[in-house]
Amino acid sequence: MAQVIISTILVILLLVFIFARIENFPKIKKIIICILCALLIIAIVVYQFLVDQRSDMDRELVNSFDRGEKLICKWYEVENTKFNYVGGTKVFVGLDNFNDVKGAVISIKECRLK
Repeated sequence: MAQVIISTILVILLLVFIFARIENFPKIKKIIICILCALLIIAIVVYQFLVDQRSDMDRELVNSFDRGEKLICKWYEVENTKFNYVGGTKVFVGLDNFNDVKGAVISIKECRLK
């Protein structure tokens, strides 16, 4: 998260510095550009915070699943004896040897701890 924020701030500061050097640029436009840059920084920070928060929640769900705890996903009780977790797509896939979950594919976004 810090890398995204730092690089964004550096780019915006560079743009502000360039616009400040242009002498024939009206002062009101410079102020508007600075305000827009500040709003952009705030939006990026909020977005990154929300992404990190969701990632932490997903990680906690996967850790609980790996420990053998049950998760509630849609109308299924997901447990590691009947499902596999596929990390690349962040889904739980039902095992073929259990008819009640065979072929089930459940996104981790639809899950919560029991």
